Amino acid sequence: MAVTATGPVALPLENLRTLLANSSNFQTWVSAADADAAKAHIYRVAVDAPYAAKRPFACVRHFNPAENEHESVSGGAGNTFVERGALELYFEAAVASGHQASHADAELQFLNDVGSFLSDMDALSGTDGYLNMTGWSFLAGPQRASEDESQSEGDYMQCLLRIEWSI
Repeated sequence: MAVTATGPVALPLENLRTLLANSSNFQTWVSAADADAAKAHIYRVAVDAPYAAKRPFACVRHFNPAENEHESVSGGAGNTFVERGALELYFEAAVASGHQASHADAELQFLNDVGSFLSDMDALSGTDGYLNMTGWSFLAGPQRASEDESQSEGDYMQCLLRIEWSI
C-alpha cells in the first residue's frame, strides 16, 4: 500500500514532485501523458540502479534538514506558523545520440531542458496549492559522465539544484 505524504517534513518533498510533474516540458521530457504519469519519473530520496534504464529522471530530497524551519509567529488568540526550507532537485538524462560528439551541444541541450522545467515551475509556484518556490540555484553541474562511467553507466548529463520554498 502506498504511503501518503503528510505534515511539514514529508509534504514539501511531495509538493515539489507535484510542481515539477505539472511542468508540460518535464512531461514531454519523460514521455508522460500527464502529471500523474510524470511523477513516476520523480523519485524521493534515491533512485535504485540500474540508472540508465530510468533516464531521464529527477530526484527530490531534503537539502539540509536543519534548514527546514517551522516558526511560530504570534498573532491573535493563537499562534500562526511559518514554514520554509530548502530541497534538492536532481536531474539526469542520457545524452541524445545527435549530441554525443559535442560536449557543448550536449550540455546546452540539457540546460535548455532544465531551464524549461524551472520556467514552468516558476509560473505555477504558489498558485492553486502548488509549492511556493521562492528561489533556486545550482549546487552542482551540469556535468557529463566520465569516460569510465560512460562505459558502464551510459553517456549522461546531470545537475543538482537547491530549491527554496516557504508557506
